[in-house]
Amino acid sequence: MMVCEHGTGRYLARAMEELYKAWKAGDEKALAELIDVARLYVDHLAQHIDKENNVLFPMLEAHVQAVESNRSVEEIEKENNHDEWIKLLDGLREGLMTP
Repeated sequence: MMVCEHGTGRYLARAMEELYKAWKAGDEKALAELIDVARLYVDHLAQHIDKENNVLFPMLEAHVQAVESNRSVEEIEKENNHDEWIKLLDGLREGLMTP
């Protein structure tokens, strides 16, 4: 549903852009339509943000807390070859800084 709403937001934004261009080009009726679409867009955004704040984000936070790991930063770094990546980056940095 949220992805669909993002599509709706993009559609309304494109419609506002086209109506603005038409109005600037002299189409007086386009201004009234632009105002109507802008009101729809504002209402759509308000409802979408409300769903994110009161449904989606709380669900995500509950899920993250449920699967949160007790591993230390050091364990994660070792697991991902952190030291090797740091050496590689240091070598690249030295090569770039050397004239």
